[in-house]
Amino acid sequence: MKWSVKARQRTYDAMLRKAKAGQVTCGRVFGYDNRDVLDAAPGPDGRRRRLYVEPVVNPEAAEVVRRIFQRCADGMGVRNIAVRLNDEGVRAPQPRRLGRPRSWAPRPCARSSTAIDTAASSSGTASRSGISGA
Repeated sequence: MKWSVKARQRTYDAMLRKAKAGQVTCGRVFGYDNRDVLDAAPGPDGRRRRLYVEPVVNPEAAEVVRRIFQRCADGMGVRNIAVRLNDEGVRAPQPRRLGRPRSWAPRPCARSSTAIDTAASSSGTASRSGISGA
Protein backbone atom coordinates (compact mmCIF):
# COMPACT_ATOMS: atom_id res chain seq x y z
CA MET A 1 0.00 0.00 0.00
CA LYS A 2 1.35 3.42 -0.94
CA TRP A 3 2.34 5.81 1.83
CA SER A 4 -0.26 8.42 0.76
CA VAL A 5 -3.08 5.87 0.84
CA LYS A 6 -2.06 4.75 4.34
CA ALA A 7 -1.82 8.35 5.53
CA ARG A 8 -5.25 9.12 4.11
CA GLN A 9 -6.75 6.08 5.86
CA ARG A 10 -5.09 6.94 9.20
CA THR A 11 -6.41 10.51 8.96
CA TYR A 12 -9.90 9.29 8.10
CA ASP A 13 -9.87 6.80 11.01
CA ALA A 14 -8.67 9.46 13.49
CA MET A 15 -11.33 11.94 12.37
CA LEU A 16 -14.02 9.29 12.61
CA ARG A 17 -12.91 8.37 16.17
CA LYS A 18 -13.00 12.04 17.18
CA ALA A 19 -16.44 12.56 15.64
CA LYS A 20 -17.86 9.49 17.39
CA ALA A 21 -16.42 10.78 20.69
CA GLY A 22 -18.21 14.13 20.17
CA GLN A 23 -15.01 16.09 19.62
CA VAL A 24 -14.44 18.87 17.09
CA THR A 25 -12.93 17.57 13.85
CA CYS A 26 -12.74 20.85 11.94
CA GLY A 27 -12.76 24.58 12.59
CA ARG A 28 -15.69 26.72 13.62
CA VAL A 29 -19.29 25.66 13.12
CA PHE A 30 -22.07 28.23 13.36
CA GLY A 31 -24.26 27.51 16.39
CA TYR A 32 -21.38 26.15 18.47
CA ASP A 33 -18.41 27.51 20.39
CA ASN A 34 -15.22 25.46 20.64
CA ARG A 35 -14.01 24.73 24.19
CA ASP A 36 -10.52 23.40 24.91
CA VAL A 37 -10.35 20.40 27.24
CA LEU A 38 -7.04 20.61 29.09
CA ASP A 39 -4.92 17.98 30.81
CA ALA A 40 -5.34 18.07 34.61
CA ALA A 41 -1.61 18.06 35.32
CA PRO A 42 0.69 20.77 33.98
CA GLY A 43 3.54 19.72 31.72
CA PRO A 44 7.26 20.34 32.26
CA ASP A 45 6.85 23.92 31.06
CA GLY A 46 4.15 24.55 33.71
CA ARG A 47 1.32 24.83 31.19
CA ARG A 48 -1.58 22.46 30.83
CA ARG A 49 -1.69 20.61 27.51
CA ARG A 50 -4.82 20.70 25.32
CA LEU A 51 -6.21 17.18 25.00
CA TYR A 52 -8.99 17.92 22.53
CA VAL A 53 -11.66 20.45 21.61
CA GLU A 54 -15.35 19.89 22.25
CA PRO A 55 -18.32 21.76 20.77
CA VAL A 56 -20.58 23.69 23.13
CA VAL A 57 -23.95 24.97 21.92
CA ASN A 58 -24.11 28.75 21.63
CA PRO A 59 -27.75 29.47 22.59
CA GLU A 60 -28.07 32.68 20.55
CA ALA A 61 -26.64 31.18 17.37
CA ALA A 62 -28.54 27.91 17.91
CA GLU A 63 -31.80 29.86 17.80
CA VAL A 64 -30.79 31.25 14.38
CA VAL A 65 -29.96 27.72 13.19
CA ARG A 66 -33.41 26.52 14.33
CA ARG A 67 -35.04 29.35 12.40
CA ILE A 68 -33.09 28.45 9.25
CA PHE A 69 -34.10 24.80 9.55
CA GLN A 70 -37.73 25.67 10.23
CA ARG A 71 -37.93 28.03 7.26
CA CYS A 72 -36.36 25.42 5.01
CA ALA A 73 -38.79 22.78 6.30
CA ASP A 74 -41.63 25.22 5.57
CA GLY A 75 -40.50 25.28 1.93
CA MET A 76 -38.69 28.63 1.85
CA GLY A 77 -35.74 28.78 -0.56
CA VAL A 78 -32.20 29.42 0.61
CA ARG A 79 -31.97 32.81 -1.08
CA ASN A 80 -35.19 33.99 0.57
CA ILE A 81 -33.96 32.72 3.94
CA ALA A 82 -30.71 34.68 3.55
CA VAL A 83 -32.53 37.85 2.47
CA ARG A 84 -34.97 37.59 5.39
CA LEU A 85 -32.15 37.06 7.93
CA ASN A 86 -30.35 40.14 6.58
CA ASP A 87 -33.58 42.19 6.67
CA GLU A 88 -34.17 41.14 10.28
CA GLY A 89 -30.62 42.20 11.21
CA VAL A 90 -29.61 38.73 12.38
CA ARG A 91 -25.87 38.59 13.05
CA ALA A 92 -24.16 36.40 10.43
CA PRO A 93 -21.13 34.17 10.96
CA GLN A 94 -17.68 35.76 10.83
CA PRO A 95 -16.37 35.63 7.23
CA ARG A 96 -13.30 33.45 6.73
CA ARG A 97 -11.52 35.92 4.46
CA LEU A 98 -10.72 39.51 5.32
CA GLY A 99 -12.62 42.13 3.38
CA ARG A 100 -15.75 39.99 2.98
CA PRO A 101 -19.02 41.46 4.23
CA ARG A 102 -20.57 40.02 7.38
CA SER A 103 -23.98 39.17 5.99
CA TRP A 104 -26.06 36.11 5.24
CA ALA A 105 -25.61 34.55 1.82
CA PRO A 106 -27.47 31.63 0.24
CA ARG A 107 -24.44 29.33 0.57
CA PRO A 108 -24.48 28.90 4.41
CA CYS A 109 -28.25 28.50 4.29
CA ALA A 110 -27.88 25.89 1.56
CA ARG A 111 -25.57 23.88 3.81
CA SER A 112 -28.34 23.77 6.42
CA SER A 113 -30.78 22.68 3.74
CA THR A 114 -28.43 19.89 2.68
CA ALA A 115 -28.17 18.78 6.29
CA ILE A 116 -31.96 18.52 6.45
CA ASP A 117 -32.11 16.46 3.26
CA THR A 118 -29.27 14.21 4.47
CA ALA A 119 -30.85 13.66 7.88
CA ALA A 120 -34.21 12.90 6.33
CA SER A 121 -32.85 10.43 3.78
CA SER A 122 -30.46 8.67 6.16
CA SER A 123 -33.06 8.04 8.86
CA GLY A 124 -35.52 6.60 6.41
CA THR A 125 -38.46 7.75 8.51
CA ALA A 126 -37.96 11.48 9.03
CA SER A 127 -39.66 13.82 6.63
CA ARG A 128 -38.22 17.15 5.58
CA SER A 129 -41.01 19.01 7.35
CA GLY A 130 -40.43 17.07 10.57
CA ILE A 131 -36.89 18.28 11.23
CA SER A 132 -36.68 21.32 13.48
CA GLY A 133 -32.93 22.00 13.60
CA ALA A 134 -30.34 22.21 16.35
